[in-house]
Amino acid sequence: LDRVELDATPCDLFLIDPDSGLPIGRPTLVVAIDRCTRMVVGWYITFEKPSVLALMQCLRHAILSKDYLDEVKQANGWDIKNSCEAFGVPRTLRVDRGRENIAEHLLRLLPLLRAESHAAWFLRNIEQPGQCEQCCSITITVLIEPLTTQRKT
Repeated sequence: LDRVELDATPCDLFLIDPDSGLPIGRPTLVVAIDRCTRMVVGWYITFEKPSVLALMQCLRHAILSKDYLDEVKQANGWDIKNSCEAFGVPRTLRVDRGRENIAEHLLRLLPLLRAESHAAWFLRNIEQPGQCEQCCSITITVLIEPLTTQRKT
């Protein structure tokens, strides 16, 4: 992997406990995207605000093989045709200036990975959302909305 971009974004949905009907919370999606292929190589979902822990979990998921997903698909009877083959240690990490991204923990990890870090010192145009926001929007549209539509009928 040449350059991986990491970002966190709150998802535009609230999860409700099906038994009690009480809100569980609004999840935050942390995503690692390979800039060359725009393929999602790592992800982590949490109900906490973006943190160093969430960033590290996402980075861990990006680096490690995802062979376990085949077992999960079979165990749950999911009909997913493609496998997740993207993983590895990125040569360069690109992050925004979020508090979790400029923490000392990330700076200590980079030499161990032999990776460089580049903070994104630019402001995004509101009309052009970042890769993470687009990924979250697509995930909700493709995976979550059909489930809520099925439940109402």
